[in-house]
Amino acid sequence: MEDINSLVSLVAKAAGKPQDKYPVLKKLSEEEALIMVLGLSQTHLSMVTGKIGKIVHDADHSGSIKENIEKLKEELFSAIFTICVFADTLEMSGEELLNGTAGLAKSILKGS
Repeated sequence: MEDINSLVSLVAKAAGKPQDKYPVLKKLSEEEALIMVLGLSQTHLSMVTGKIGKIVHDADHSGSIKENIEKLKEELFSAIFTICVFADTLEMSGEELLNGTAGLAKSILKGS
């Protein structure tokens, strides 16, 4: 992968057009469709964080996480995929996503 813009583009292509997966979107106004697509991305992201939470919660009880590191990585990839879909839906470039995240980290560091 060359850069973050290429990643966002690749993910958007792999995810496909929401209208193809959810025909109801064609019946909605542009704004209603956007709200629905953003809601779907939010739902997918919540599902991924729930899976991560379960893995970590189970580790709290078992005292072991090493056997689940690969599962955690898979869920992290899924979360990043969904974030890229979300960014593409908002017409954000990968660079904007990267710079915004870096800006947030810098802001947090300044507040420490």
